[in-house]
Amino acid sequence: MKKEFNSKLRVAAIIFFALVALCFHFIFLMPLSLSFFSTTLFISIAIIIFSILFSGFSEKKLVLLLIPLTIILFIGYCVSTSGMFRSKSYKSLIGTIKEQEFSKDISPIDITQLPVVDKAYAEKLAEKKLGEAGAIGSQVVTGDPVKQIVKDKLCWVVPLLHSGFFSWVSNREGTPGYIVVSATNADDVTFVKELNNKPISLKYQPNAFLGDDLKRHAYYKGNEFTGLTDFSFEIDDNGTPYWVISRYKNTIGFSGENVIGTCIVNAQTGQVDNYDVDNTPKWVDRIQPEEIIKDQLNLYGEYIKGYQWFTKNDKLKTTDDGEIIYDKGNCYFYTGLTSVGKDSATIGFTLTNMKTHETTLYKTSGATESASIKSAEGKVQNMGYTATSPILINIENIPTYFTTLKDKDGIVRMYGMISVQDYNLVGVGETTKQALSDYTKALTGKGSSSSLNSSGKVNHEQDTVLRIGQENIDKTTFYHIIVKEKSDVVFVVSSDASSELALTQPGDKIEIEYIDSDNSVINATAFDNLEFSQKKSTTEQKIEGTKK
Repeated sequence: MKKEFNSKLRVAAIIFFALVALCFHFIFLMPLSLSFFSTTLFISIAIIIFSILFSGFSEKKLVLLLIPLTIILFIGYCVSTSGMFRSKSYKSLIGTIKEQEFSKDISPIDITQLPVVDKAYAEKLAEKKLGEAGAIGSQVVTGDPVKQIVKDKLCWVVPLLHSGFFSWVSNREGTPGYIVVSATNADDVTFVKELNNKPISLKYQPNAFLGDDLKRHAYYKGNEFTGLTDFSFEIDDNGTPYWVISRYKNTIGFSGENVIGTCIVNAQTGQVDNYDVDNTPKWVDRIQPEEIIKDQLNLYGEYIKGYQWFTKNDKLKTTDDGEIIYDKGNCYFYTGLTSVGKDSATIGFTLTNMKTHETTLYKTSGATESASIKSAEGKVQNMGYTATSPILINIENIPTYFTTLKDKDGIVRMYGMISVQDYNLVGVGETTKQALSDYTKALTGKGSSSSLNSSGKVNHEQDTVLRIGQENIDKTTFYHIIVKEKSDVVFVVSSDASSELALTQPGDKIEIEYIDSDNSVINATAFDNLEFSQKKSTTEQKIEGTKK
């Protein structure tokens, strides 16, 4: 009788524990693979609980031996796959790092296409646009802005998400669209509510519940055995909204994350397509998550000389900040590399292609992002502006940090450019053109002109205007000029350079100043229309003399 009772209790305990395990799995969506820490830990705990339960129903206590055996195996596996024994494997996760000259890989940037809107500002502009939509703003919230290129335009795409459980219950069909914020023009903000004359409804999203929850929906569509991370909202060139999720596996014990492909979820219909890295659609900008890239770079720096006991010699680490930048349509993750224990100087920086995982190291000593931020803020310390996390750009073949300077309300007031190699070389201005001009003067004034380009000189030329056009970017007018004497080059001049630009016509003789470069688009630093000769007042002459 006792045996029969114990047998029933055992069956009931197994059923109860199985139900608990299923609920636990449904809630936490653990990958069905022992290479993931959470899954192995859960199974280990389950074995221990089962051992205790069975020992209570049986006179034979041998089953209790499973408890220390499980613990020993678990700890032993963790130790055997640690850096102490697998340092080479950890170091090689990032792949082969090639060294290259900065100017050969990253194109000099067109001053009119500088990404003047950072992530925080994009979110602020999106929230403002949502507030203009009326009552809808109380039902939804803005999601995480994602930087991407859509139809050759760099922008931030911001999804609208449920504000909570009751918002989801009352709007099961989904939230009404997304907001597109230009990364180069703060005035260009669009609320996209329709696609092909049909209303947009983002049904599958992180703020939904049960079957509408994005991770749960993607997990049960062929991703039960892989890890899912970096849930990014992206749109294709037709404006169709998707969630792009990176699929990964652990290759070294419970770590060593290696991206194996993407899971792309249509945010409206819920259609799920799983891809390898090589056949992921071309419109997807990012496959390799920035956190995984940064972890791999840190592991490379940690074990660059193998496993070392109680020493930091020769070890490297990434700088605190890192940014996503674009060049020639490619998406890169940028971060500096610094010696462990040294906070303000870098030994170089890396660019990792976020599609192909190819990493390039540019060895050049210089300032970290945080040091450059302090340098830019020091330039305008009397105004109390704070600098945003800088991005890396190419100014006449010189690696340069570009940052925006904001007031206490988060509004962009000025722009700053800081030399990566020497953070004392700073240029600021109320427009990007003014910042570039101030920065160029800082470079040439400190004897850095020889590194600006191949010839290392500032050109003053008299030319004849062949074509002239204008473009308004970020509340500043830029003039694009082609001259007869150099028709294969487009000169870009800000309206701040001269009031004569607005009166200039084809055929006019002009004098233009620029830093010598082989680029097809050159940012001019000074302009004078020789057809006009206005008399300058004594005050104007003094101001020009002071500038010089």
